[in-house]
Amino acid sequence: MTPHQVFTVAALGGALGVLTIAAIAALSAAAGILGNKAFERATEWRQQRHDRRQQEHDRRALQQAVRAAEDTRRAFDAITALPTHDPRNPR
Repeated sequence: MTPHQVFTVAALGGALGVLTIAAIAALSAAAGILGNKAFERATEWRQQRHDRRQQEHDRRALQQAVRAAEDTRRAFDAITALPTHDPRNPR
């Protein structure tokens, strides 16, 4: 083999090594980007699920408060509708 051929083979081998490393780095970067996107989506999904659960909890708490207020109003109306025994204040 001539020195020129040895140099050519070495240069091609080096270039192939550099291209291999560059390809691995590119694939690694792409996998990292996709992994980050997947993580962001999962985080967003978890936050949305948490928000939905919180809204449902708030809605139920509000319904209970409304029912309690209605029960209180009915009890007040029932108490005020009771007859009094005071002859000066007939109802």
